[in-house]
Amino acid sequence: MTEAELLQLSFLATETVTSTFALFFTIVSAYVAGLYFFLHKSPFLLRLLSFGVLSVALAFLGQSMAGIERRVTGIMESWRGLETHTSGIKDLSELTLPLPMQQFFGDMQFQFAGYQGYELGVIFGWFVSVIVYLALAYLTFLYRWPVPDK
Repeated sequence: MTEAELLQLSFLATETVTSTFALFFTIVSAYVAGLYFFLHKSPFLLRLLSFGVLSVALAFLGQSMAGIERRVTGIMESWRGLETHTSGIKDLSELTLPLPMQQFFGDMQFQFAGYQGYELGVIFGWFVSVIVYLALAYLTFLYRWPVPDK
């Protein structure tokens, strides 16, 4: 593949990750709204069913993200195999700061325990997903919602 094709694939991968995160945010927001407005008053079986549906949706998204991760890794490996980089981008997986921050910090190099930029994103994404899932489980089954005064 050419450099232009790989660069285009990297942009498409970024769009796919962004769309998948937006879908995750939409699903979680809808569940939180449903939980707040009526699900917290519902019988246990309905809460269990709703949480099960949420779990299936999030598992599907997780599996999709795992596939996207494999493809992005392949794109980055192909990029490393190129002999020349006319775009000036040496490595697609480098963690780079936005240009104003680069100018502010100067030549300081930021290292994150040997992780590449996309690996940090993957780790952060899975960490946030697990925390959100556990928080929703707590709010669904254990949290005692206050009873409004009449």
